[in-house]
Amino acid sequence: MDYPKSVPSIGLVGGKFVDEDPLAGTPGSLIPSAWGNSVTDEMLNVIQAAGLVPAEADLTQLLKAIRALGQAGATNYALDTGVANAYVAAFTPSITSRVNGRLLRFKAKTTNTASSTFNDGAGLANLVGLGGLALQGGEVVVDGICTVCWNSSLWGGAGAYVLLSCDTAPLQVAPALKSSHAVTLGQLQNRGSQLFASNGTFTVPAGITSVLVTLCGGGGGGAAYYDTTSAGGGGVAAGDGGSGGAASGSIVVAGSYGQAYNPSGPSQEQGGSGGGSVFGAGGVGSMRLGAVPARPGTGYGAGGGGGCRTVGASGSKGFVLVEWFQ
Repeated sequence: MDYPKSVPSIGLVGGKFVDEDPLAGTPGSLIPSAWGNSVTDEMLNVIQAAGLVPAEADLTQLLKAIRALGQAGATNYALDTGVANAYVAAFTPSITSRVNGRLLRFKAKTTNTASSTFNDGAGLANLVGLGGLALQGGEVVVDGICTVCWNSSLWGGAGAYVLLSCDTAPLQVAPALKSSHAVTLGQLQNRGSQLFASNGTFTVPAGITSVLVTLCGGGGGGAAYYDTTSAGGGGVAAGDGGSGGAASGSIVVAGSYGQAYNPSGPSQEQGGSGGGSVFGAGGVGSMRLGAVPARPGTGYGAGGGGGCRTVGASGSKGFVLVEWFQ
């Protein structure tokens, strides 16, 4: 569509129509019927293609038609006529050149089993995932609606179609860099931990970029007895249980404090239970005169039970936990 430049004596000035100027004695441009009809027919084709009925008084129909066709285009796709790993689709209008950012959709006929290509009608192109890498298999599934986007900077400057999505298929992503990013299967698999309850050596596995060290140790139980001469005439707590705890990097992962037991008289004297940690349970305090001894903490990093007229029990064994991830 263009101005009717090929019509002899059309009277265009600077390539555009002009009005007649009687004072200057210059004629206006001619508008041939063929050109007027072609312009009208072209606009009517757009309006009717959108399913609208042409109305002479409605001056917004062309805009409505363009919007309707744009919405319909979002649900259109071409059918794949290729084979597994080599997808081919013919679009209307035909693709004769590629434009960065152009989105195309096609319905796959087969599931890919390895790296793949896509022919949009303008020739063969590599098909890569969101991570910019070749497909590995399963990213395109039979009858899946695939959305691809052209990027001329990928694949060493040769360009490639990026597979943005395919219905019900797993999606390739780039390795995560932040806590809210999606991770690759390789990142999930390349992690682990090692527990040291005695001296040892940790060797960082290949490809690991982050290591978290957790230190844990349990407190020993205290010792005390009932004293009626204390200020206020009340009972003094028998031995408090030791506290459990751990430290992870610069963050303290606190265990609970040991129990402070307040007896009402000598016959009720008992040591308090030790404080637990996320890795172990605190020991039970001793009974009066040590008839039942205080128990040490169990697991790791738990406090020992408090003593009653005897020493408190020891806290449980400490450890170093090393966790690594990519």
